[in-house]
Amino acid sequence: MGNLTMRADARRNRDQILAAARRIYLAEGFTVPMEEIARAAGVGVGTLYRRFPDRDALLRGLAVDAIQRVTALGEAAWKEEPDAWSALRRFVHEGGELNRVVAAVRPHLIDAVPEDEELFRAGVAWFELLSRMIVAAQEAGDMRADVAPGDVLLMLNLLHRPLPGLPGDLAAGLPDRFLDVMFDGLRAGGTPLSGEPIERWWT
Repeated sequence: MGNLTMRADARRNRDQILAAARRIYLAEGFTVPMEEIARAAGVGVGTLYRRFPDRDALLRGLAVDAIQRVTALGEAAWKEEPDAWSALRRFVHEGGELNRVVAAVRPHLIDAVPEDEELFRAGVAWFELLSRMIVAAQEAGDMRADVAPGDVLLMLNLLHRPLPGLPGDLAAGLPDRFLDVMFDGLRAGGTPLSGEPIERWWT
């Protein structure tokens, strides 16, 4: 029982740390001291550093956690929605804050991703789910055929990239608004696009 309690406490501390880091980093950027993250999470500084020994480790933990959480949201949407188009819309809308975390952290981790097996696996699972939804929506005739999963992934990354200088209330509402614009453009029957569909750009 004691070990189970310790494991539960450790998971709870980790979740509190990651939730605090998501909230603070999205609002204030990545220069916030680690000690402030610990205070906001309600844990001791020693607890924070045992789990995440430096800022890079915390950013990696944020990315893995966010990708896994948003993938779980997508799997639920895939099972519960009546069609792939509805599942795709729900997937990207529900994952808004988590996708903003990934977009914000990505530039800090880009060199580490190919070497980090857990982070790489999480990203592959997310992308495979996105691809599955896109292909099914295209086969059903709901989504235009001249886009590919890489197009949508790049659009999501650009849309969720933090923009400095925007008031907080405006910045918080923009992703959902612009996702709606994006989905109108992704519907079947739109104006033909220039260039070739982007399947993926990494090996």
